[in-house]
Amino acid sequence: METFTNHTDALRLGYNVTHYDSCGVCSTTQDLAVYIDKPNLNRPTLICMGKSLLDFEMGLQCMKNIGFTHECAEIWWYNVMNTATNCFWVCIYHLFSPSNYPNGTLNACIQCDEDESGPMFKLIAGRTRRNSYKFLKNL
Repeated sequence: METFTNHTDALRLGYNVTHYDSCGVCSTTQDLAVYIDKPNLNRPTLICMGKSLLDFEMGLQCMKNIGFTHECAEIWWYNVMNTATNCFWVCIYHLFSPSNYPNGTLNACIQCDEDESGPMFKLIAGRTRRNSYKFLKNL
């Protein structure tokens, strides 16, 4: 894995670009495989959040059982718990809403997650579902 300043340099040097922005703990091929296999992680991570409320290790193990590497599972766990803290009521209200509306906007829960947890998650994770989208849609 390598971080490049632009897509062209990576391709010129023989690298395959699998996401945009800097690499991080979720930039591994194992974590990419999770995104390919499970394009919607809302339900599995919600289940892990519930387990985390019972026991930290159980929640973290749940994230690892989704298929993430240990380091990626940790940042996902912290993301989920931060979102639960900061977005709980809006997410309860939108529990059964679609993640994305036909006009492309995110539901209020997902938007809250993006606003409250997204910046730190992106910084540490590197790979996200959204910055891998162009790669994933071409599979």
